[in-house]
This record gives sequence, structure tokens and C-alpha cells, in this order.
Amino acid sequence: QAAASSAAGWVAAASGDADLARRHFEDAVDRFLRCGAPFELVKTRVALARALGSLERVADAAAEARRALDLLSELK
Repeated sequence: QAAASSAAGWVAAASGDADLARRHFEDAVDRFLRCGAPFELVKTRVALARALGSLERVADAAAEARRALDLLSELK
């Protein structure tokens, strides 16, 4: 389900629907958190940050990007 939500987010982003992409990526983040898939979570948080940036939600986008970076640094 997490991967399907992420894929739907990418399709929505490619179609130019940033808000739909955001919703799918938020669902994917929640699901990747629950199933314990940290690398996929990082990638999805970055995608979510891009979607938020497209919606001019700069502070939210920066926060997601920071979360992704923090998690990535933990994966070393």
C-alpha cells in the first residue's frame, strides 16, 4: 500500500496535480513509517517536499526536506 501510494503520488506530480501528489505522498509517508522502510521513507519525504514546494508551502517543504535529511544521516 505504501508503494502504491507513492507511485500514485509520482503519477499525480507528473500530471501537474501537486495537491493530489501531496495527499498520496503523505499517505505513503504514513505507511512507510508503519512498515519500517526507512530508505523508501526518505525518498517519499523528498517527493513530498517537492510537492509542497510546488504548492508554495515553503516552510512545510523545508521541514519535510529536513526530516528526510535527518533520517538519511541516521542510515549511514
